[in-house]
Amino acid sequence: MDLQILKAEQEREGKVIDDLKTELEQQKINGVGMESNIQLLKAQLEQQKEDSLEKESSMKLLKTELEQQKKYGVDRESNIQLLRTELEQQKKYGVDIESNIQLLRTELEQHKSNGVDKESKIHFLTAELERQGKLIGDLNMQLNNQSLKEEQKRQGKLIEELVQESKKLHLMPHPPNCTDAKSSGINEILIPKFSCQPFKVACDAETRGGGWTIILRRMDGTVDFYRNWAAYKEGFGDLNGEFFLGLDKIHALTEERNQELLVVLEDNEGTEAFEM
Repeated sequence: MDLQILKAEQEREGKVIDDLKTELEQQKINGVGMESNIQLLKAQLEQQKEDSLEKESSMKLLKTELEQQKKYGVDRESNIQLLRTELEQQKKYGVDIESNIQLLRTELEQHKSNGVDKESKIHFLTAELERQGKLIGDLNMQLNNQSLKEEQKRQGKLIEELVQESKKLHLMPHPPNCTDAKSSGINEILIPKFSCQPFKVACDAETRGGGWTIILRRMDGTVDFYRNWAAYKEGFGDLNGEFFLGLDKIHALTEERNQELLVVLEDNEGTEAFEM
């Protein structure tokens, strides 16, 4: 709209200039006050030029402002798109967190249920032991022959099996790990999220109070440690000598609970240095 007004004003000014030129020609013809009119016309012409320059400057200013407004509009649209993307990401992140919470709740309920089942079995076995003991006592009072001895042996075997089963149920939740190890050596540990089967690890029950799971041991160079990624992922070596536990198992250990890393260095003379 402003540009059209300026164009119309320019056309009007051009017409005024043309009229002045015509009047100047007329003055020349008439020869009346020609010099004075020429000076006046020159002054008016200069004024018109100045006005024209000011209008041209105004037009450039308006064009610059228009370009700025266009650029601002593009930037604003870009910011809106960025905010929308970030909002969607936040929504998705919230959904992932909620899903993980639900999964943990389900797993917790399952563990509770398993604990109740094991406790129920233990109570049942205890009651069965008491019943069998009472039955044997009654049989001892009533019978005193070979069949009684055979029954006693059978009942004794049954009781022994029940006791062993009861011990297994008590030990079932968690196999021993290096934290509970009383002496250094090889133990089996179980990490349910890693495997349903326990795996062997070397434990250190002496250094700095014990409870350490050894993930790497190098002593005399009997094991080649220049291996590929697959070997380091799986683990290699002998737990009684030089070995590397394996990246998968180390990841499972550190994911299960917070861990502390102890590095023990020993020189040729057997002097030890500890690094955390």
